[in-house]
Amino acid sequence: MQHAKRGGEVAREHHFPLLAHRSKPIQGWALKVRGAPKQGLDKIRKGMDEAAGIGSRLFETYHIALLAEAQMGCDQMPAARNSLQNALARTAEKQF
Repeated sequence: MQHAKRGGEVAREHHFPLLAHRSKPIQGWALKVRGAPKQGLDKIRKGMDEAAGIGSRLFETYHIALLAEAQMGCDQMPAARNSLQNALARTAEKQF
């Protein structure tokens, strides 16, 4: 967790907003693994929302998978299933 957090700080210091936003879902996953799935879920969503806010879809399917894992940790199985279906549908899209 500390490495993802520090990575986000360095990215912000050097004006790399995408990398700063990317660190939040990883921090959220770390929170989930450490036994705080609700806080992790919130952090993952925040990072995904911020990345979408700057128009980035880079790493989107990976972040959706992290989101689904956190949703499962919060016993939100239908939401996790929907997230995974969303990720699978996006992988079929042309990304470039």
